[in-house]
Amino acid sequence: MKTAILLLILLIVGIIIVDYLATSAIQRPRTPETEQEGVPVESESPEPVSPEPASPSVPAPTQTDSQVDIPEEIIPPSERSGAVYVSSVRRASASRPDSIRLKTRLKEGETVNITGWQIVTNDGSVYLPQAVGFYKIGGTNVETDLVLERGNYVEVSFVKSPIKKNFRLNMCTGYLDDRYEFYRSIPENCPILERDEYKHLSGECQNYIRSLGRCELSDPNVTNPFRGEKGNECRLFINDRVNVTECYESSQDDPRFFSDEWRVWLDWQSIVDSLHDYIRLFNRDGLLIDEYSY
Repeated sequence: MKTAILLLILLIVGIIIVDYLATSAIQRPRTPETEQEGVPVESESPEPVSPEPASPSVPAPTQTDSQVDIPEEIIPPSERSGAVYVSSVRRASASRPDSIRLKTRLKEGETVNITGWQIVTNDGSVYLPQAVGFYKIGGTNVETDLVLERGNYVEVSFVKSPIKKNFRLNMCTGYLDDRYEFYRSIPENCPILERDEYKHLSGECQNYIRSLGRCELSDPNVTNPFRGEKGNECRLFINDRVNVTECYESSQDDPRFFSDEWRVWLDWQSIVDSLHDYIRLFNRDGLLIDEYSY
C-alpha cells in the first residue's frame, strides 16, 4: 500500500516537472546568440557594402571622315568640264566650208549659255555669237544669247550666213531651202496634210497635193491650169493650207517643234588646220571646258 502511494507521488512530481520545462521552453525567445545543438552561435555584424566604383564615361561614337555624308559639290554647267564639248571637225572641201560641231553633256533640266565662249586653235580664236531661238520666216527674229538644253548641238561654220542670222532649227525652217542657198540643206520636217483633210477635192487636186514634199510650196504653173469650180476649190485649199504661215500656226505648239540643232555662221577666216589641230573651248571666264585634237 505504501509502495503504491509512493509511486503515485513520484508520478505527480514528474508530471509537474515536465510541464514546467515545457512552459519555460515556449516562453524563452530564440535569438542569434541562442545555442543550436548545444553550440553557442556568435552574432555576425553585416559587412559594410562599399559603393560600386563609377564606370568611366564613354564618349558617344562619332562618325569618321569616311562615314560623314559630304554633300556632292554642284558645279554649274558653264564651269563643268565636258558639259559642252567638241564632238567633231569637218575640214573644207569644194562644196563645204570648215566647221566645228559642239555637243552638250547636260543633266535633265540643265541649260548653258555659250554666247561669248571662245574656240581656240593653233591658228587663231573666235568667240561664239548670239542666235535666234525661235526663228519665224517673215518675222523679226531678234538674236539673243545662245542657250543650249540637254541634247542640243551647234554646228559652227566658217562662212557667211545665207540669211545673216544664226538660229535654232524648227519644224518650219525647212521652207528656207526654197529661198536661200545653204551649203548644207535645212532638214525638211514640216507637217504634211492628212488625207482626210483633202479627200473632198477632185482626184487631180488630190494627186498634186500628195506629190508635194515636206516644206514644199505649190507651183502656180501647175495649179493654174486646173479648170472649173473644182479647180478653183483646189487652188483655194492649197493656198490656204500649204504655206509658211499655216506651218507655224498648226505646229508651233507641238512638243517636237524645236530641233536639237543650232546653226551658227562665222563670217571669218577659218582657224581650222586642214591636217592636224588642237582645239580648246573656254567659257566666258577663261576656264577650259573641253579640248580636242586630230
